[in-house]
Order: sequence, then structure tokens, then C-alpha cells
Amino acid sequence: MSFLRFAVMVVLLAPFAGFADSSDPRALSPPPLVSSQESGESSPSAALFPHPVESSLPPEPAPLAARLMLELLSGTVGGLGLGAAGLFLGLGLVSCNGEYFGCGFFLFVPAGVGILIGAPLGVYGAGKLLRGQGAFWSSFLGAFVGTGLGLFAGLASQSDVALLLGLAGGPVVGGIVGFELSHAANWPPARLGAAPPEPGVSLLPVLAAVPGGGLFGGLAGRF
Repeated sequence: MSFLRFAVMVVLLAPFAGFADSSDPRALSPPPLVSSQESGESSPSAALFPHPVESSLPPEPAPLAARLMLELLSGTVGGLGLGAAGLFLGLGLVSCNGEYFGCGFFLFVPAGVGILIGAPLGVYGAGKLLRGQGAFWSSFLGAFVGTGLGLFAGLASQSDVALLLGLAGGPVVGGIVGFELSHAANWPPARLGAAPPEPGVSLLPVLAAVPGGGLFGGLAGRF
């Protein structure tokens, strides 16, 4: 019986012995903290991959002086080019038999139409190339008004040279004025009563390596 009692006591006291072992402070205490400098490991490194969302606003236009110079040059070239094309078109369609003054109406009308179209087209193309926000119809209307003013000034001066200069330069100058007035109405947006543009939204995926091994990821945003 003494052996049986001893066996029963061993069975009953075995769980308490396990709890006593698990309550060992050395077994339950966390591992010591070691700084990155002492362990020789570098601090966690993060790799950022920014993906900014671009603003819907148009880019900043070129300075006014640069736009005016290029618009003047391009408008002159465009007006003279289409004007010459209209003149040659009239010569091909009408047989003047050497009397160009007699059929001048059929020659100068296509040339005038070419200048009236080519000048604002050249002005508009140059303005848009330098990120201007003017409209083509504003440039065309300005060229039409400039042609009328040039014709009136030439006739009032009773000079053929002044008349030619007015008809050639009026569409170019008028197209520039029309384009720039339209640009001033569209830029900057604050002049239209809109609020100043906010900075663009940036989305930043974050990927970091932790000292114990493994990766930590997330998404950061700026609004």
C-alpha cells in the first residue's frame, strides 16, 4: 500500500511541478532590449515611392514679352504665306492677259482672305506653343477688326503705302490683341473668381524593413 500511495501522490503533484517550472522568472521575462548601435545593425530603412496626382490646372504661360515676339513673327509669316497662296490661286483661276490692274479684284480678294486667315492662325499657334490660354475665335475677331481699322487708316491717309501697311499689319496686330485679351480673361484662374489652386494630392506607399526581419508596409497620403 505504501508504494501505491507514493504513485498516487506523484500523479497528483505532477501538474503543480509543471506550473512551478513555468513560473520561473527567467522563462517569463522578455529578451533584453539591445539598441541598434550596440548590435551593429542599422536603423530601419524605408523605401518611398511617391505617386503625386497632377493638378488639372494648365501649366504656367511664358512671359508676355516672349509671347508677343513669337506671335508677331508667326502671325506675319502665316499672313504672308496664306496671302501669297491666295494670290497665286487667283492668278491660276483668272486669266488677266497681262492686265493685272483690270482683274485686281479677283487677285486681291483671295490674297486678302488668306492674310485674314493666316495671320490669326499664326498668332494662335505661337500663343499656344508658349502655353497661352487665348482662344482662336478671339484672335480671328481681333484680326478682322484690325483689318478694318488698317483699311480705314490707309484710306484716310490717301497713301498707297499706308494702305498696304494697314492691310498687312492690321490682321497681325489685331490677332495679337484679341488673343492676349482672351488669355487675360482665362489666366490666372483667380481672375475668374476661382479659389487659388491647392497643392496636388500625393499618395506615398511606404515599405520599411524592421530590425528583427520582415517588412512593414502602408500607404501615406497628403491632401
